[in-house]
Amino acid sequence: MAPPGFGPFGGDLIAPDELSGRVYALSPDGRATLLVRSGLPSGQDIGVESGGFIPPGFTRSSGAYLSDRRTPGNPHPGTDHVLRLSGETLLAAGARPGDLLIATEGGARTILVRCAASCRVTVVAHGPAVAHGEGHIVFTTDAGL
Repeated sequence: MAPPGFGPFGGDLIAPDELSGRVYALSPDGRATLLVRSGLPSGQDIGVESGGFIPPGFTRSSGAYLSDRRTPGNPHPGTDHVLRLSGETLLAAGARPGDLLIATEGGARTILVRCAASCRVTVVAHGPAVAHGEGHIVFTTDAGL
């Protein structure tokens, strides 16, 4: 669910389409709007799949995490580890709370999506080529510590 400050899409459900590489916003009344074309590889077991919004309190010592699922026989066999993208790296790439991170299933390539009057995409990371990214991107913050 997009946070209130995510341009005109605040409150919408955000859905990446692995097969086309597009990312959609689904409004509460069921209307689908193309948010962005990711510019990342697309297709089954390859394309954009995982996402998460950077939370308030995200700092240089925070992190973004994605499961790298072991999948023998897949072109991206994975490692059964958790991939980490540091807060320092994300902030250096221009990330801020409220931005959306989206990662591909194959290779865990990661983009940042920021929406105001329009939406723009910034590539922020290339995971290991063998990575098999699965699930949501989750975050740690220093909030409340």
